[in-house]
Amino acid sequence: MGRADWFVDLGWEALQAYSEHYRREIEGLLDERGLEGTDLWLSQVAWARRPDPVTIDDVRSRVPYMAVREAERRLKCAVHHDLLEPAGRAFKLTPEGREVVDEIARLLLTAATRTGPPGSAANTAATAAIAPLRDVVGAAATAAAIPTPNLDASRKFDPGTDGPALEQWRRLMADLFAFRDDAHIAAWTVYGVTGYVWEAFSHIWGGNVWGDPVCTASELAAKLSHRGYHEDEYEQALDRLVARGWLSAEDDVYAPSVAGAKLRAAAEEATDELFFAPWALTDDEQADLRLRLEALLRILEESPA
Repeated sequence: MGRADWFVDLGWEALQAYSEHYRREIEGLLDERGLEGTDLWLSQVAWARRPDPVTIDDVRSRVPYMAVREAERRLKCAVHHDLLEPAGRAFKLTPEGREVVDEIARLLLTAATRTGPPGSAANTAATAAIAPLRDVVGAAATAAAIPTPNLDASRKFDPGTDGPALEQWRRLMADLFAFRDDAHIAAWTVYGVTGYVWEAFSHIWGGNVWGDPVCTASELAAKLSHRGYHEDEYEQALDRLVARGWLSAEDDVYAPSVAGAKLRAAAEEATDELFFAPWALTDDEQADLRLRLEALLRILEESPA
């Protein structure tokens, strides 16, 4: 069996195309309630952790690139918005937080029914993709040889086989991208660096990251301000990477060394290896899934959002 290297780009493009069919409703709900996207995310993290409360360590296991102080700030903000409440040193979902999570779920189910009603081309294409995707997700959930905190949490939102086809498809795709996050975390932790140091290295390297590459600590602090680290912390991180031989430096400008670029590319390859390891689809099944996703992408792009 070959590796479905086409999946990541095509799958992400299809998910983004579908998001245009429900994005405005979710943004409207958040605006109406005076909430931010991180409030919703933390409410969903807490919902997935039930009946246990959510801790800072739980949040950072999902996003190890975030500073402890930033995780604390976001959790306190969710408390301020009455979505979470303290439970000792942890936090639990409030009734209002549960209401927001449930309302988002209702909006997504409505969007799936509206965009892909029974008998529609979108419904047919999504339905055809569900079975192979469910096989892959099931294999990843049971056979992955790495920790899967992101996938485990994502699976809690499975609408079940009775849900609208588009919502089943969306959740399975979200599961696989959550698993890819887990695969990448597993790929770089073997190098013995912390999350923010690895992310700084990645953005200096510039491949397979969002936005333009950067070359100074100040540019990193600006680009990754949502992580909660300061410029001096990024400067210390970059200097440690120079000491490892992964970066070179001239004054305050950093660049990947030959060895560093090779190592970072190897980590990307390891991510793919870990991500595709549980896939058991035959080449014909992979080819069929690709055709289904390409057809669904075209339908979603051509359908009025």
